[in-house]
Amino acid sequence: MKRKLRKLYVGLMGRGEKAKSTRKAMLAFAIRLMSAAFIYFSHVILARWLGTREFGVYTYVWTWVVILGSISTLGFSMVMVKHLPSYFKHGKLAEFLGLMHLGRIFSFILAVLITVLGILGVYLWGDFSNNVFAIPLILGMVCIPLFALVDVQEGMCRANEWIYLGLIPNYLLRPFFVLIFSAGFIFLYGEIDAQVVMMGCIIGSFFTAIIQLFLIERRIAQKVKKQVKAYLWRPWIGLALPLLLTDSFMLVMANTDIVILEYFMQPEDIAVYYAAVKTTLLVQFIYFAVVLASSNQFAVHWHDEDREKLIKAVNHSVKMTFMPSLVASAGIIAIGYWFLAAYGPDFTRGYPVIVILSMGAILRAATGPTEWMMTMMGQQKIVLWSTGGASLVNIVLNILLIPIWGLEGAATSTAVTMAGSAIYLFFMVRRELKIPIKFAGLV
Repeated sequence: MKRKLRKLYVGLMGRGEKAKSTRKAMLAFAIRLMSAAFIYFSHVILARWLGTREFGVYTYVWTWVVILGSISTLGFSMVMVKHLPSYFKHGKLAEFLGLMHLGRIFSFILAVLITVLGILGVYLWGDFSNNVFAIPLILGMVCIPLFALVDVQEGMCRANEWIYLGLIPNYLLRPFFVLIFSAGFIFLYGEIDAQVVMMGCIIGSFFTAIIQLFLIERRIAQKVKKQVKAYLWRPWIGLALPLLLTDSFMLVMANTDIVILEYFMQPEDIAVYYAAVKTTLLVQFIYFAVVLASSNQFAVHWHDEDREKLIKAVNHSVKMTFMPSLVASAGIIAIGYWFLAAYGPDFTRGYPVIVILSMGAILRAATGPTEWMMTMMGQQKIVLWSTGGASLVNIVLNILLIPIWGLEGAATSTAVTMAGSAIYLFFMVRRELKIPIKFAGLV
């Protein structure tokens, strides 16, 4: 027993890369866990304040903000994670500063363009008299540039290992502002709807982006002396475009179900499904925490051609992903019904969705962060084909299964395609990279 405790202590408090990776993953997970609890709390309150129908409208619109805002980063968030650690390590400070500056500018400009086109599209094709989504969608479009700026800055923070600065603004600060604005509106006027919450999202996104921008600039000034920036346009954009497509396909897989539900079911059904999805997010937070702690290590070891350290980092990330995900999924399945009941009595019919998505999350966790491994090691084309094919299958399955099984059909489509893509990439890591990655850290 003493040996096991000593081994655990060394594993957590040691100075080696494995211990550092573990501590970073635990810190990231702790922050995401706190944010998950707060977001869950805020969504329960908003669902109670809005009612099932208006909450469904809000969640549908915010899903589009997430999709278009993430696409607006143009893949630069992942480019930064791949290149910034190497630039700083090898003293390429001009490129280090140039990439961060270019990534933010490109992402913001693209996001503004998408916002203009989105508002124009809703204005031309939206039926403002009968469509409950039209005005909230226009307000949601205004959030996109601010969402994109925060998203790409999160990538900068991940690359520089500024975990607090990368996670707290996006996952705690913004939902806090939204909840405070909504509460203030109720205090003044007695009720809110989806339009009011989307106005709160605009204000919350603005303050979050500005605060994070100020803090990042101060950190950069402390880390690197001011100097002329270098811009490697061709290699950065050449890498960003396939990463953009990959990220877009991942977003399609993660959000197609909610988008397609709007065509077959009512806003109340979207609200129930969204609540069930958010309840299962704890497992995804574990996955994200490991990615945050490990992805820059994959890139550094690959660039340094240190195969021994790379293999250790890969298999350590699988273990760090699978076991906590398995335990968390079992816990969510056990108490998920009561979590949904907190939203309201109508939401408990989403419990089968929790079970289905949790099973898919367990299978995905057993492979570790495979798409990030492949991407950080220059195999983004394989990831692109895998996620692209899976996203198309996801669309087809949703169209086929939602009319038959309803919410359960949407959950099955997402679980099957997410797990299938991860398993395919798992075998690609073995075959293409010749890395003996172990399924669930065992085989």
